[in-house]
Amino acid sequence: MKKLMRAVLSIALLSIVTTAIGTPKTAGCTTVKHYIRRSDSRHKPRQLVGDYRFTHIRDAESFYGLLSIMPAYSTSFRSEKILNCLLGGCMSEDNCCYGRAIKIQGSAVGTYDDLGNVVSERDRRAWLADYFYLPRNYNGSFSVKPIIKTFTLNFDFYLGLDGMLRGLYLRAYGPLAHSRWDLNFCDRNTTAGDPMSHSCGYFSPAAYPGENLVQSFCDYMKGAVPTTSTGNEDIIFNPIKYAKMSPCTQTATGFADLRMELGYDLFNCPRYRLGVNIQNAFPTGVQKKPCYLFDAMVGNGNHWELGGGINGHFCLWESDEEDRNFKFVFDANITTMFENQQCRTFEICGKANSAYMLAAKFGSNPENEDNIITGQLLENPQVGYGESNSAVPVAESTVSLPSPDRRFALEYSPVANLSTLKVDVRTSVHADVVAMFNYNCGDFSWDLGYNFWARSCEKICANARCNAGTLYDPALENSWTLKGDARMFGFQGATQDTLAVQDPLTPVPLSATQSAATIYSGTNQVQPKNLVENNNMTVIANNATGNDVNLKVDSAEYAFTKSPIDVGGTNVGPLSLSCDAARFSAGAPVGRYLDLAVDTDQIKTSSEPQFLSCKSIDLTRTKGTSHALFSNISWHCVRDWGTPYIGLGCSVEFGNGACDNCCDNSTCGADCPANTCVGCCTSCCPCCIDCAVAQWTIWIKGGVAFGKPNSL
Repeated sequence: MKKLMRAVLSIALLSIVTTAIGTPKTAGCTTVKHYIRRSDSRHKPRQLVGDYRFTHIRDAESFYGLLSIMPAYSTSFRSEKILNCLLGGCMSEDNCCYGRAIKIQGSAVGTYDDLGNVVSERDRRAWLADYFYLPRNYNGSFSVKPIIKTFTLNFDFYLGLDGMLRGLYLRAYGPLAHSRWDLNFCDRNTTAGDPMSHSCGYFSPAAYPGENLVQSFCDYMKGAVPTTSTGNEDIIFNPIKYAKMSPCTQTATGFADLRMELGYDLFNCPRYRLGVNIQNAFPTGVQKKPCYLFDAMVGNGNHWELGGGINGHFCLWESDEEDRNFKFVFDANITTMFENQQCRTFEICGKANSAYMLAAKFGSNPENEDNIITGQLLENPQVGYGESNSAVPVAESTVSLPSPDRRFALEYSPVANLSTLKVDVRTSVHADVVAMFNYNCGDFSWDLGYNFWARSCEKICANARCNAGTLYDPALENSWTLKGDARMFGFQGATQDTLAVQDPLTPVPLSATQSAATIYSGTNQVQPKNLVENNNMTVIANNATGNDVNLKVDSAEYAFTKSPIDVGGTNVGPLSLSCDAARFSAGAPVGRYLDLAVDTDQIKTSSEPQFLSCKSIDLTRTKGTSHALFSNISWHCVRDWGTPYIGLGCSVEFGNGACDNCCDNSTCGADCPANTCVGCCTSCCPCCIDCAVAQWTIWIKGGVAFGKPNSL
């Protein structure tokens, strides 16, 4: 028994030291959009306190037991640990709401003096407002301070079956819980002046007026999209459907897992006891939904559990009158959480918070035959790419015809809409260990102890059969890309019946993608002073170095097209970066095409677009570890009909989770099977985030013991 006690204490000490030291961190921020916490039913201290002197009675010769009820209130603290799991530790300091905020700034934020010197520039850690259909000069921030508050009514029933077999017992436990999850979302828009428009070609064929765009990040999170504007009627802006940040509290009420134990005391002697049990959990809780980033849950996520435990005590001291004693009590429980299907939102490998980035849908780039102009949107293809025209006609043979075979299909969607999947989740080990001192003095009892809780890393499996319409759908292969800050349209200066420049120019969808874009910015990263302005579409003289011609899209090449009314022509025409007719030379066209007046006016496209797929999704897994201290004092009164008792207690729990969740993202993608989304694809990034709630709890516990009074 002494060896067993030393082993239990050693494990507890080791877990505390491990938490204090932590694990080495490597570069790379990883986040999750599905926060899992400890189930309210998996709190062994709440079962043991105040009850222990009435259970596992030695020398009982008949049935006995107890029934208790414990109202308890819990609230989380150290919200930054929850926030770190959800959004990462990359926070910008600000005075909004709680003093810590994430900035959201458009691609045009930044000011310069007359000499071109930087006066203020866009924050490199600000999320790109363009992803949220916001104006280019949007300059705001938001903050969150996640808090979980839970009220539980814990029921515990213990039945000693000594009348059947000495040492046999049955125990049932479960809490009725009401949980409130408040993200404390606070949004602030500090945009100065009128909302700036998106220039033609950036999102849509025509310039998108600032007043038609979404006006605040909070509105976007509520599902707002731009209102239709002239010339852009065919553009589809999908609202965000999943992982939404809400200023409203999310609530859930239910019975959090019914747990059953069937145990047997192997030894039950005057000074020590040792018992074992088998146990299971029935999933009766409320499962999270993916609509909100911080949706409430009750229970363990609707998993069946099966496992066992070992428990006992050792009497360290007892008075001569046997009315006072001091025991060391231990109770260790381990179960496995069986597979259960859940709906979760995931990120793109190696890109924290990429669920909030913007994806563009691609369709076919058809052959240039029998196509006609339909309003301002062409049915003709973007023919392909080649060398710059340099104001000299380019022969058709030097340009790909058509290549690539995919181009922008006039539709945008948040990545979260595509990366929210039905997945099978299971957890191998779910542990709840208690080491407690129990002091009894007459009618009073005092408990003081330590609780270690852990949930091993999840195993997640996604399958194409259950995920139509997502990146796991084979039907959507080579359909979705990251937009970043790429321009999605080029403009051609083809004439129809005259030699004059056609005004307005004809928009042509490009094949531009930015696989290296992040939540902070696209890859072009054009300085505001070099952006094509929406009012007069002026070209900055050094625009080629300003990247506003898609200089840094994937495999950038100059974009060309062929006239829909001159299929048999021998020349192809360059595509301009904007819809300004003055960009084309006033001279006579060659065939049906006009040359650009300035070489740097020509837009670029991706010769090899990079598409999102099932292999792009990081099925990020989570685990949990926490350490708690608890205390309880109780009083009982022996009566002929039973022994009623009542007590008061509290606990403080410290959940793991460092200030930065990091893993080595350099290996992301290395482990992902090279499949086509037809089977199970596991996580492509070998990272498991430790997410556990830090919380304090207070309770009142009362009950009645029946049968033989306690004699220990």
